Amino acid sequence: MHLNFSDFTQGKLAKLIPSKDTQILIYCNNNFLGDQNNFPSKSEGLALNIPTFINLYGYGYKNIYELSSLVEIPEDSLQFAGSEVE
Repeated sequence: MHLNFSDFTQGKLAKLIPSKDTQILIYCNNNFLGDQNNFPSKSEGLALNIPTFINLYGYGYKNIYELSSLVEIPEDSLQFAGSEVE
């Protein structure tokens, strides 16, 4: 599921992730290879994984993990849920 970092509010997070025990995997465009249209690379310093982790933790979510390795697109081990984001 996708929620822009700038849209993090207590209400939006509670609606999208009601249980604070939910396992959350955060990632940035820099974690993906082979699809520059949908995952254009960002400058290393502009990746949002660390601020996203800190904010989710601050809102009470503790079961948070970061996608640390590069994933080739398409990749069967990672399934996306939700709607397409323009």
